[in-house]
Amino acid sequence: MCVCQGYSYLTNMIYDQLYQGDWYIPGQDKMVHGSLSYDPTNGPKLDVVGDFGWNVGLINLVVGKTTDGFVTLLDVRRGGGKYWNETNTSSAQYYPGFIFHGYKFEKVEELVFDNVSFSLFNLIEWFNIDSLQEDDFGNLFQYKPPKDIELACYEGCSARIEFYLFRDYSGGQFKTILKQSCKITLSYKSFRSFKEILRDIMVFFRFLSVCTYEQSYPLWIMLGNSNITMPDPNMPGLRQIPKEIRLIYHNSFYNKNHKVRRSVEHLIPYESIANSFEAIIREWFKISEELDPMLRLLVNPFLDKYDFSVEKFMDTMRAAETFHRRHHTNAVLSKEEFKRRLEQLCAVDLTDEERKWVREKLNFANEPTLKQRLAEMVTLYSFPYFQERVQEVDRFVKEVGDSRNYYTHFNPELEKKALKGKDLFDAMENVKLLLLAGVLGRIGIKSEVFDQAIRRLIY
Repeated sequence: MCVCQGYSYLTNMIYDQLYQGDWYIPGQDKMVHGSLSYDPTNGPKLDVVGDFGWNVGLINLVVGKTTDGFVTLLDVRRGGGKYWNETNTSSAQYYPGFIFHGYKFEKVEELVFDNVSFSLFNLIEWFNIDSLQEDDFGNLFQYKPPKDIELACYEGCSARIEFYLFRDYSGGQFKTILKQSCKITLSYKSFRSFKEILRDIMVFFRFLSVCTYEQSYPLWIMLGNSNITMPDPNMPGLRQIPKEIRLIYHNSFYNKNHKVRRSVEHLIPYESIANSFEAIIREWFKISEELDPMLRLLVNPFLDKYDFSVEKFMDTMRAAETFHRRHHTNAVLSKEEFKRRLEQLCAVDLTDEERKWVREKLNFANEPTLKQRLAEMVTLYSFPYFQERVQEVDRFVKEVGDSRNYYTHFNPELEKKALKGKDLFDAMENVKLLLLAGVLGRIGIKSEVFDQAIRRLIY
């Protein structure tokens, strides 16, 4: 029976925390006393007695000797302070960008790592693997961890997904909480900056957000550097083990209103892609590098998916245009034909200034319009549920194109053609269907996998 206990980060890092101790800037003798607090809504704040210098605005690193071990703060900005003449004392507030708990880093260049473990909101729910069972007498639990999942994400990065049982005794003498969970460990062949590693973690939780159709985010993150070790508490003085360094930062994706989703509520259940999971993840990493701006626009609405605005409609249109521009022909005429026609226009009796103006105005004239892009996407990515919703394709692409044009320029002449309210929302959802089908198709997930599920999620 594999049981983890005594580590609260194994279940959630989204809770209030407090570190008290003495703080200093590496390379300087001055040390101040203070407390570092963190809450998931407002992020981290360091309150100190005194300050690091009244004229210091941004500090690269601050190290703390706290009651809970060493803590290193990165990108520390001063937020304010007070001075009392009566007592000749002062206080100051600082706002770190990142907290590294568990180690003293003296230089920014030292913040490199070759492995990371983390868990994500809705991750265990997505795998939907229940390994906790009662025995034959119904009064004991048996837990046999599922087999680890090994993945090659891209050249130089591999992943291992492990399942475990967390046991919490905090409920008191007569109450024990058992929770099944899982974590992802990324291993790198060479050292990476923590920001590069955060981008890889984002790739995973974007994928999970799409699959569960709910915003995901990191619950906890533990960084590792193979050169940073600590004595094994079980074998003191005999061997060293890797030192885990906990990364904490203000997570803008966190919102207490995000829901834990059961497998029946997911767009892409794990079991539907289990046999091709590694290939899908590899492809997802590829398109995440190619299409980062588009994926941001596609996934960001999960932050507040029950709210609708014109801005969300416009973001969806930008995502569709970006996806089409990257993966389909981005010219109406051949390059040679367009150049020929442009030269003909510029061959008339024009001044050099007029000729320059014509060329600038026609610089993007050979790109397809949004209507043309949508028409091609309908041809390529349409599937049964989309076809049920959109039965007049020509009307659909015209209304979407006219609406985008109006909300871009707010030309009064286009206002009557623009969709509003529920009609605009439905149009956005229909474009999203095409976009999802296109993106998921690129990574090897056919529409047959999600056609039925998406009927419950987009309506």
